[in-house]
Amino acid sequence: PKGVVLSQRARVFTGIRISERMLITDDDVILDPLPFCHEFGGFTIPSHALVSGCTMVIMDVFNAEEALRLIDKEGVSVIYGVPTMFTYMLNSPKFKDYDVSTLRTGYMSGASCPLELVKRVQDDMGCNISVAYGLSEAPSHTISEYDDAPEVKASTIGKPIRETEAKIVDDNHQDVPLGTTGEIVLRGKNILNGYYKRPDLTEAAVTKDGWMYTKDLGRMDEKDYLYFMGRREDRIKSGGFLVFPVEVEEVLYELPYISNAAVIGLSDPVKGEYICACMVLKRGMEATEQDIVDYCKKQMANYKVPTRIIFMDELPLTPGTTKIKKSALRDMFAT
Repeated sequence: PKGVVLSQRARVFTGIRISERMLITDDDVILDPLPFCHEFGGFTIPSHALVSGCTMVIMDVFNAEEALRLIDKEGVSVIYGVPTMFTYMLNSPKFKDYDVSTLRTGYMSGASCPLELVKRVQDDMGCNISVAYGLSEAPSHTISEYDDAPEVKASTIGKPIRETEAKIVDDNHQDVPLGTTGEIVLRGKNILNGYYKRPDLTEAAVTKDGWMYTKDLGRMDEKDYLYFMGRREDRIKSGGFLVFPVEVEEVLYELPYISNAAVIGLSDPVKGEYICACMVLKRGMEATEQDIVDYCKKQMANYKVPTRIIFMDELPLTPGTTKIKKSALRDMFAT
């Protein structure tokens, strides 16, 4: 809706840099399950196929069983998607009916990628998945190294692609020490030219020396790996403590009966906000609110434990991309 303007040069640059990180060649077969109206499905994935000269299989609308059928039929070796897409495929009752042994690698992005999900993609699908991070304003800015250990891929969003930079700053736009959480700021040849007919937005987002402020939170280690902590507006301030939803969500995904989970902050007259966990159980499985709370108390500090547990048949998703829409959840349960 803000009208991101990106150059042809930025598109080609990103396609080359990600393809070299994922070792994509003209022998690969790529599956694009995302809509072409979206940056991820319409530009990022096709750019990898075009610069590599490989086959791209296109889905009109994502469906887990159809995706599995296409992997089997077309011999797909590289698969892309947001976390919920991988969850739907792994949880499909038809998963074992299809041969997914041709999968070599993949690209998971678009939302926080829980540790347990990354492990399942690598173990159950046999897919050496890469976890990546980017925005429409800076597509595919970080991604795992191909030979990174599973633990690294599961806990980080990779490191900047060649000839780009990333750093972490505080609320005053000052650099913070390694390991400190702050706003992710990016610079490189893949950064937007500006917002269409909105110079005011461009000036607010991009500095004169080319650094773009993402409004996403993260931290960086000494090896330049980034750790995604969520959107700035998603962080929860509860009773004087700052809680990052991704930390709670990763614990929830460890539970064998959880299919999808999203943690949000809701208004509280005393604490400011309280922690609410919305989740979908796997088909045929049961759990109680107390089961969730008891497990969380064993795994995290008390101030991070959800105050409210809501079981849902499905979580609201952004049309086409199937990303969990936390703003809709906040609107649904705000009191």
